[in-house]
Amino acid sequence: MGRKKLTPSELVPDAPLNVQKLNEDRNTLAKLEAAFSDEQRRITLLIGKRIGRRDQGRMIAKLVTVSDVLDLQQIKESKQYKGFVHVDEAGNQKLISTWEDYCEVVEGKTARAVDLDIQNLNQLGEELFDSMRQVGLGPGKMREIRKLPEASHVALLEAAREGDKDTLLDLAEQLIARHAKEKEELARQTEDAKADVEAVRVVCGDVRAENSKLELELAKLKNRRQKQTPPERAKELRRAIADDGLRLEVSLLGTLREACRTLKEDSADSGIDHAAFLGGIVRSLELTLQDVRDEFGLPTDADFGWMKEATPALPDGDEGAHHA
Repeated sequence: MGRKKLTPSELVPDAPLNVQKLNEDRNTLAKLEAAFSDEQRRITLLIGKRIGRRDQGRMIAKLVTVSDVLDLQQIKESKQYKGFVHVDEAGNQKLISTWEDYCEVVEGKTARAVDLDIQNLNQLGEELFDSMRQVGLGPGKMREIRKLPEASHVALLEAAREGDKDTLLDLAEQLIARHAKEKEELARQTEDAKADVEAVRVVCGDVRAENSKLELELAKLKNRRQKQTPPERAKELRRAIADDGLRLEVSLLGTLREACRTLKEDSADSGIDHAAFLGGIVRSLELTLQDVRDEFGLPTDADFGWMKEATPALPDGDEGAHHA
């Protein structure tokens, strides 16, 4: 059997390359790499300069310029300190991996101290921050100034522009002291308000307790009266009203007599006659009592037996039944 003759297959050409797109992607990648490298190199160079300045003895313990703080803020925000290898004078290497490491190893400060300077600069502004630094105020005092009202910041800035350092320092100390005093007074007022609220709460509790007691007594009184006979109930009511009447009479007469004596003594001293005035007061009271008598149709006889007996006479039948 003969072999079948093979026919050669046709080659399929590759898809054409988008050379323009490829070049654009390469250029973009190159720019990103260059930008990253430039930023990294710039921050690394900045760190190196700070180390050099420190080694040359030109850096002091405090951050003395605005540019120092701005540099540190830039280093912190970029995080380019991570992976930086610090070599000390003895040749020992230290890999920097955290902000705390960088501050302690490179700057010779705690991260907390550096962060405080950054916060002071950001909240006070470069001009006020630099003015406070020039008169010798440290980070702690600047933190207190940050807490002052905006009007105080404006006053300090205006004083700084006058150029008198002593005046600026005195003003700063006065504003800080006044703010501390106002804060203390506000705290005292807050405590007083809390005490007032607690007192009201206690009083309200006492009132509620007293109301509960009165409600209980009223319930007992209602229950007792429901069990009383009409004569017994009348006797109790008369006794209570008679007591109130006597208390009112004693109070009224005592006050009125004292007023009469006072005006009589004044008449003797001044020669002014107060009789008509007092007579008007007594007449007013008489008319008031007459209105009550007329309103309820009360008798006008002069029988004061109610003062001796504040209870009604019980009918013979009822009295006998009561004593049975």
